[in-house]
Amino acid sequence: MTLLENKFGRRRILMMRKFALASVAGFLLTPMFLSNLPNAFSEDLISPVEPECTNLDTDDLTLSLDNLSYRSFNEPKPRQLDISNNANSIQPYIFCSEAIADSEIDYRFIPKGARLYKAMSIPPGGFLEEDNILNKFVNSYSWLGSRATAESYANSDWGQENGYQVVEFEAVKDLKLFELNVYDNIQYLWDSLQSDLDWHQSNADTITQEIPDLVIQQRALDYNDLKIRERELWLDVLRLTMGINTDYDEQIKLLRQYGNVITNDYSYHPEDEIAKRLGSNPPNSFYFTHNDNPSVPYEIQGADAQWGPATHQLNRISFVTDIDKILCEIIATYTNADGYIAPDMFSLWHKDGRLAAEIAVFKARDTVAINQRDPSATD
Repeated sequence: MTLLENKFGRRRILMMRKFALASVAGFLLTPMFLSNLPNAFSEDLISPVEPECTNLDTDDLTLSLDNLSYRSFNEPKPRQLDISNNANSIQPYIFCSEAIADSEIDYRFIPKGARLYKAMSIPPGGFLEEDNILNKFVNSYSWLGSRATAESYANSDWGQENGYQVVEFEAVKDLKLFELNVYDNIQYLWDSLQSDLDWHQSNADTITQEIPDLVIQQRALDYNDLKIRERELWLDVLRLTMGINTDYDEQIKLLRQYGNVITNDYSYHPEDEIAKRLGSNPPNSFYFTHNDNPSVPYEIQGADAQWGPATHQLNRISFVTDIDKILCEIIATYTNADGYIAPDMFSLWHKDGRLAAEIAVFKARDTVAINQRDPSATD
C-alpha cells in the first residue's frame, strides 16, 4: 500500500486519477503519447473505475404506489410500513453504484434508444430541430417519464386546458441518472454543499491578506459572498425539496420563504396551497395512511430511505419548476450524471401521498431527441 493510499483511501486515489485525466490536454492522450509511457503507469493512469450494476426483474420492484394518503394525527404512535425497492417503470431496470470521492453514488443506467415521454403543447409551426440555433429549450432541464405518466398529465384538467399532447423522445446516448430516492445520494449532495460553504466562509481573511489592492480586494470579497449566498440557498432548496436533515415544520417554513420568490408562476402562492393541504394543523402531525387502515399513522421504510415528517427522514415537495431546476443544478454540480430518475416519491404534500415518477435530463440537446413529431401516431 502506498503512502497516498494509506492517507486518503482507495476511493480518493481513484477519483484523483479520474480528475487527472480530465485535466490533461487532449493531445496528451493520443496513442503515440501513451505508447511511450511505461506500461504499468499508462495502464494505471487510464484504468476506469468499474461501476457495480445489477439488473433486477419486475417481480423484485414496486413500480407504482397505490392506496396511500396522509393526514394529521393527535399524539401519533406511527407504525412502520415497508415498501421496498420502489422504482421508476422506465426499462431496463439496471441499478448501478459508483465511487465518487469518499462516497458511492447510486444511479440508474438507461441505454441509448430508450423511449421517454412528455406531455406538452405543440407549437403552431411544429417543433424546431434539436440543432436549430433558436431552439433554447434543448439546452436546459427537461422532465420526462413513462407513456402512462405523460398521458395522465395530458388528460388532466390542467393538461386539457393547455392543449397538452403526448410526445415521444428517444435517448441519443447511454444515460446515467442519479437516483433521487436514495438517502445516501441526497446526503452526499448535502455534505458537498456544506464543505463548499465552509470553504467560502473561511476565505475572507485570506482575501484581505493576499490581495493588497483595495478595489480588487472588495471585488473578491463580493464574489466570495455571492458564492456563500448561493450555497446557503442551495442547502435550503435541498431541505425544501427533499426534507434532508429537516423536519416537515421547517420544510413548510422554507416553502413560505421561497415559494413566492423562486417561481415561474407568481399567481401560485404557497399560503394558498398550505391551507388546502394542511389546513391549520402542525406539519409535523402529518403521517402517511393506507386506505385499508386509514386510522393508523405510518412512517414508510423504503429500501434506501425512510420517509415521514422527522429530521432523519425524507419528504419530497415539488412546488414549482424553478425550484426543481435548482435541485437539478445541485446534482449537476456535484456529479457527472445526465439527469435524475425518481420513482413515485413518498410525500406528505402531494396528492395520494406521492409525487408521480419522473426523469429530469440536464441538457436535452445532448441526451434525448424527439422521436415522434406526430403526436397522433402510435407505435
